[in-house]
Amino acid sequence: MRLVVLVATLFSLLLHVDARALPEGSEHHIRVGVLAKRGHERCLTQWGPTADYLSEQIPGYRFEILPLGFDEINPATERGEVDFILANPAIYVDLEQRYGASAIATLENLRLDGSYTVFGGVVFTRADREDIHQLSNLKAGSFAAVAETSLGGWLMAWREFKAKGLDPHRDFKDLRFAGTHDAVVYAVLNWDVDAGTVRTDTLERMEVEGTIRLQDFRVI
Repeated sequence: MRLVVLVATLFSLLLHVDARALPEGSEHHIRVGVLAKRGHERCLTQWGPTADYLSEQIPGYRFEILPLGFDEINPATERGEVDFILANPAIYVDLEQRYGASAIATLENLRLDGSYTVFGGVVFTRADREDIHQLSNLKAGSFAAVAETSLGGWLMAWREFKAKGLDPHRDFKDLRFAGTHDAVVYAVLNWDVDAGTVRTDTLERMEVEGTIRLQDFRVI
């Protein structure tokens, strides 16, 4: 199987298919695996229209979005269930090493003040947690991250902990992986954990959607 990892906008697929090469009346089914970092349903809502657009614009091709959790990407790739993947750079590097994947484009993340091709991670807690003001305060506490392969929702924070001499697996009383960025935010909000980490812009997007208030949180 030829897997192309799309760390990018799916519109670039227009540059990589040639409808003229298809026999008349035939149709190719293109399965695009998308990292569902905020859940499968939201992933389909966000990317489904793109698949519909590509199917309309490229004769002979039908595009389908396959939402994948962090722990589902490698198995789906191994089984040959996807032709393209939209994922974070850390997952891409892993797929490149395991399966010889190739990156073909980079996603531009649109915000109100412009577009960005980079992102980071934030470690945060509730705004009213007066006992937590720096990373060292999290020792022996509880902590939520997205997934072990989440770049903005775990790996970036792990690097910062390491730089401060903290080993989350050893020093935290409870280290859990919630599966989505939203789940991490709610775990912190609902006092399920002392702190958590998500990729940059997650809190801002959730406030715009009306599901949280930024004033209820503080970045450490």
